[in-house]
Amino acid sequence: HAGVWGLTVIGLLAFWRAGAVPRREGDGLVLCGAMLLGWGLFNTIEGTVDHLILGIHHVREYVVNQAPWDWGFLATGLVLCLAGIACITRGVRTRHRLEARAGAPG
Repeated sequence: HAGVWGLTVIGLLAFWRAGAVPRREGDGLVLCGAMLLGWGLFNTIEGTVDHLILGIHHVREYVVNQAPWDWGFLATGLVLCLAGIACITRGVRTRHRLEARAGAPG
């Protein structure tokens, strides 16, 4: 938990510093993508370690078969990671496209 809090503080400081940077087209997609990717990575890592490897807790504790719930949680984490990567990629491409247009002669 200390590691997660440390990363949270680092992320908040980076977010605070980014407020001073002028906004560009695509920044919103990159931000949303980074949030989705972070959420998905957390769910995937936490689910793998706590649910599957250590068995500390499960998504649904009081059901006969906990495995489908745990695997579903991991699948959701992976979907969030893919959605985050897609948003980040699209946002960066939008930035590059607009920067190329701005620098193009004509």
